[in-house]
Amino acid sequence: MTLLDTGSQVASGVPGAAKAEIGHLADVGFIRWEKAGAGARYIIVDEEAIRQLLGNTGYQQDLETLTPKARAVALHGDAHKGKDDAMLLLLSAAGHADWDNGENRLDVSDHVSRFGMASLIVRPGDQWQTSQPVGLVENLDPVLYASPYCHKVSFQGSLLYYSGWLSKPFLAWLTEIRRAPSFILFADYDPVGISNYLRAKEKIGSALQMYIPGNIEELLLKFGKKMELKSGHPLIESTDDPTAINLYRTLLDTGRILHQESLLLM
Repeated sequence: MTLLDTGSQVASGVPGAAKAEIGHLADVGFIRWEKAGAGARYIIVDEEAIRQLLGNTGYQQDLETLTPKARAVALHGDAHKGKDDAMLLLLSAAGHADWDNGENRLDVSDHVSRFGMASLIVRPGDQWQTSQPVGLVENLDPVLYASPYCHKVSFQGSLLYYSGWLSKPFLAWLTEIRRAPSFILFADYDPVGISNYLRAKEKIGSALQMYIPGNIEELLLKFGKKMELKSGHPLIESTDDPTAINLYRTLLDTGRILHQESLLLM
């Protein structure tokens, strides 16, 4: 709307969110782009046509007040084109656990005792961190029923649910500052779980361990799911990490994988 109000606008002053729409208007001749010194300007050619178009279609208010996804719908009719770096973390706890960002404190243990679950919205650049260990949990069951699981594995601290795959944005956020003193990965005992461990290990380093029961072979044979494990896991097959190598060999030897819910069966 600033461009309409002034009749022209330096190209560098146009918000990124509006450039695509301005490009469409330029394509049909309603706006002209021309060189101006070291930069360029957008100049209104047909103000009446633009106002009529906006009156019939599109969002006519300030795009900057919208969320990234809503802005993408306003500009493109497609929320998937909106990029948002916010992430929702679901947390549980065993024993005392809290998170702090220097201004606010989330008592995870208290929230879990009263409401069953805690949550945080995090973004790159924030300062959220905890002084207790963090368990990274692949499946929801150990998060919902943290107490019996954590008793079995002797863990105390926060449990952070990552829903099957540790994404690149999440790993980047997790490692941009010292979020926690140590991390333990509670994953399924299968190639995906091992791959997640190796990817996290590359980012977190020695502060990360993967929880593997001492009787893993027994659990695999007794409760594991038969599966033909084929080659084709280059990340696993090229590693020299002993934890990953030994677990992968055990899976191949038994011909089975094991879901992490088996931890209650130890």
